[in-house]
Amino acid sequence: MPISVAVEIASGNDREVQRALSEAYEKGDLRGSKLTAAKRIVAQRIEKQRQVGKDHQSRRKLTSDRLVREYQQRTREQRNLVRKANATKERLLWLSSALRSLFADEHFTTLLRAEGLSDIPQQLAMRLK
Repeated sequence: MPISVAVEIASGNDREVQRALSEAYEKGDLRGSKLTAAKRIVAQRIEKQRQVGKDHQSRRKLTSDRLVREYQQRTREQRNLVRKANATKERLLWLSSALRSLFADEHFTTLLRAEGLSDIPQQLAMRLK
C-alpha cells in the first residue's frame, strides 16, 4: 500500500472505518478517488448518526463489503439524479422553444390579449428572450 493511501486511510478517527477502508483498498474494490469518496461518505454517515443520537456501539459493524455497497449505492443515486436533471433540462428547452414559436405567432398573442392573459411569469419571460 502506498504511503499516500495509508495516510489518507489513517487520517480518520475511527479504527473500524480505517480497517474497512484498508480492506477495500487491498481487495482492489476502492482505489484512488473512489477511496476518498468512500471515506467522505462514511464521514457523512457517521455525522448523520451523531445528529440522530446513535452512539458508536449501536451502529452496525462497518465492513469493506458494506462500504463498497454504500459507495456504489451513492454513485447510482448520483447518476440517477444527473439523468433526471438532464431530462428536466431537455423538457425546459423544448418548452421554451415551443413558447417562442407560439409568441412569434401574431394570432396567438392576439388571442391571449383578448382572453386577458397578457402577463407571464418574469422568469419565463427572461428565458424566452
